[in-house]
Amino acid sequence: MSFAQWKNNRKATDGAPQIAVSRDFLEECPRLPVVYGALAQGLDIARWYGDHEQQVQSDLSAHGAVLFRGFRVLGQGEFERFVQIAIRETAAYIEGATPRTQLKKGIYTSTEFPADQEIAPHNELSYVTHPPAKIAFCCLVAPQEGGQTPIVDVSRVYARVDPELVEEFEARGGWMLRRNYDGDFGPPVHKAFGTDSLDEIKAYCDRANIRLEVGPGGRIATEQVRAAVHRHPRTGVPVWFNHVAFWHPSSLCPSVRARFDEIFSIREFPYGTWFGDGTPIPDTHIAALRQACSAGDSGSKAWVIEASQTGSRSDYRRAAATIPEHEEAHPQPRRRRRPGRRHRPGPGGSGKRFHSEVTDSSFGGKSVIQGNSLPMQPLQEIAQWIG
Repeated sequence: MSFAQWKNNRKATDGAPQIAVSRDFLEECPRLPVVYGALAQGLDIARWYGDHEQQVQSDLSAHGAVLFRGFRVLGQGEFERFVQIAIRETAAYIEGATPRTQLKKGIYTSTEFPADQEIAPHNELSYVTHPPAKIAFCCLVAPQEGGQTPIVDVSRVYARVDPELVEEFEARGGWMLRRNYDGDFGPPVHKAFGTDSLDEIKAYCDRANIRLEVGPGGRIATEQVRAAVHRHPRTGVPVWFNHVAFWHPSSLCPSVRARFDEIFSIREFPYGTWFGDGTPIPDTHIAALRQACSAGDSGSKAWVIEASQTGSRSDYRRAAATIPEHEEAHPQPRRRRRPGRRHRPGPGGSGKRFHSEVTDSSFGGKSVIQGNSLPMQPLQEIAQWIG
């Protein structure tokens, strides 16, 4: 399924000419994301979005993801301006689980993993009480290789999960996440919660239905139980929305798992998942869940390439956090640069990617925004999801 090119039918204002924008799908995935392509150089993404918000919102509701390609994005500032129009309300990033650097208020680097590592499919912040309803990524400069952000339609993932497995999670109260904040693996507790005040952390955990443990030496552990299946807040469609497989011990790479087994008991792992009643989840169950995320027809997974094209263009990607999962193939820059540093990359240099995510009233929560930056080489992209 594809759409023909369409033109801006609004009357030109301030003497500005009408601008042609294409609307289509990626060849490898005819269902998501919808791709808006600017056919003229220098088209301001924030202004265009403001003029066509109703159209974009309609596509987001119908398809779950939108990719803006070829629009002008000259740097972090233009990404922020777009987000202010498309997302509007921002708040703090709480319960973060991966290393990121705050570049300025509301803007963070991407997960700071080695370039040869990939991040498995996951739903952003599925373990918080008010998960994001919006998530946006911006790639300013693409890497030499890798760096894709695949997105997966989790309504289709839900359809591929064995119904008996779904029933077992529901019968056992969903899933439980246990985290141990020892400061050596994962972000320290003060970074995850945005404060080093134990009283404030306790108050937050009380509000968020999190059980807090304070052990010897003040070491903190948390446990929280969440539903494995959610209903999309607008459509009511069931979606597989959780981190069950992502943080299960069997999903660790073998060398890391072996090292953790030497150091910790299973309940002392930095992260771990169980059934909601505390029963261990068999490794075979997790393998089936991983397969459900990676398998499927061509309409359920899109590899949004942020690495294969060069030149003066921009891509914005936006999608519904309750519809797609996302993962990352980390970029391989020509030269290593400190993430978040501002510089002008040349043809052989590296560049940046940002990431923004928000909750809204559909989940009853305040909005959240974050941004990501990774070493990349020349290309500009932004994409969005919205619930």
